[in-house]
Amino acid sequence: MAPAAIIPANGMMMSEAIAKDAVVSWFRGEFAAANAIIDALCSHISQFEGGRDEYEAVFGAIHRRRMNWIPVLQMQKFFSIADMFRSV
Repeated sequence: MAPAAIIPANGMMMSEAIAKDAVVSWFRGEFAAANAIIDALCSHISQFEGGRDEYEAVFGAIHRRRMNWIPVLQMQKFFSIADMFRSV
């Protein structure tokens, strides 16, 4: 049976629902950051001579994988890719 409360490092009790919300929020931020990093990397590679053509298959594979993220990203609070890129 799962514990009803989680005790964080500061010793305060936290309800399981609040703890789950915190973890989900963290995951959403990580997805947004990963998305921003991938976009920046693909953009950078595209700027190389022949980079767009040479890596088109890679970009396609990345895009197909990211399609799985869309439901998660749509549920999150708004984190623009530009904001995430600046913070990374």
